[in-house]
Amino acid sequence: MITDNILIAYESIHSVKKKKGKRGLCAVKLDMHKAYDRVEWGFLEKIMLKLGFDRRRVKLIMECVTSVRYNVRFNSRETKVFLPLRGLRQGDPLPPYLFFMVAQGLSCLLKGAENRGDLEGIRVCRDAPVVSHLLFADDSLILMHADRKNAKNLKLLLDRYCSSSGQKVSDAKSSIFFSGNTNVEDRAKVCIALNIVTESLNDKYLGLPAMIGIDCTDCFRHLIDRVRGKTKGWKEKLLSMGGKEVLIKSITQVVPVFAMMVFKLPKNICKGIIDVISEFWWGDDDNHKKIHLKAWWKLCIPKKRGGMGFRDLESFNAAMLAKQVWRLLLEPESLCARVMRARYYPDGNLLVAKQKSGSSYAWQSVLAGLQCFKMGYIWRVGDGMIIGSHQAITLKY
Repeated sequence: MITDNILIAYESIHSVKKKKGKRGLCAVKLDMHKAYDRVEWGFLEKIMLKLGFDRRRVKLIMECVTSVRYNVRFNSRETKVFLPLRGLRQGDPLPPYLFFMVAQGLSCLLKGAENRGDLEGIRVCRDAPVVSHLLFADDSLILMHADRKNAKNLKLLLDRYCSSSGQKVSDAKSSIFFSGNTNVEDRAKVCIALNIVTESLNDKYLGLPAMIGIDCTDCFRHLIDRVRGKTKGWKEKLLSMGGKEVLIKSITQVVPVFAMMVFKLPKNICKGIIDVISEFWWGDDDNHKKIHLKAWWKLCIPKKRGGMGFRDLESFNAAMLAKQVWRLLLEPESLCARVMRARYYPDGNLLVAKQKSGSSYAWQSVLAGLQCFKMGYIWRVGDGMIIGSHQAITLKY
């Protein structure tokens, strides 16, 4: 899942940031220039056949991909229809899955280089699995030791992948982050080999901050701005109370959900979002503040008990994090669970895990979800084959 990628990425970057010793580490965030538009159709077809897809199914998919036609409107006049030779249409439900297959080509190249010893990934701790890359659609994060050999081999792999798939790395938009123990000479060699000049990782990965400092409020303040942008239009001001209810439940309360699935939002961020929604619900504007007839927590009560059924964001955040705890218990062999287990609960018992010195914010968020999880799980005996194992846990609804 996408949340697994974010947890692993954040935990790996946190390890890079805290790295000590002689050998430095680095995290390379690659940006592909016009990723969907540059996909070569022949490469996509060969990848699907290599992955074992039936030829008839591949033929049907390629007919959907290659049947596209374009025409351009220029000065109120439309040009003649022309046929593209490559690229995937964005907006359809199929292209993201097809691009995953294209990215699988890069993943296989990186795995092969790792197995040959040409590329050294990183470990978050001694017993953790090696992580060399995290790919999700056109977002690519490469994790490796910071030296000229790894950088040169990575550059060769990227050139090979780009020449075959039609992709092109945007060096200007790509960035690299080094661990504090990496010396200046190694940093310069890696940047020259990869042709990347931006030495920072302040950008986001999959829409969430790649690094969170001691004061995490600023990292999530953009959520308040996004919610405010959904409620400040002139059309929204003309909605009835019923229309406002639909907009709040289907749009504004959905904006922070993705972040809530991975991180525990600070209380002032949740309060800021609630304030924006409350002002919209009661009809406040820049010049006039109307009377709020009820406290917001009363509006969060279900309708059958006299409320409006709005979400309590802090409670919803805890429930989303508890779901991550459940996935770590349910899928102990996933890469995310193996990385977290090796670093924070090596005995395999997540239910008694505690916060350690130097824990990442991602792990602190998981522990916040663990507190909520403990209030709603029970032991179910079942057939008695796994009594005493965490696999016997089931949620109590």
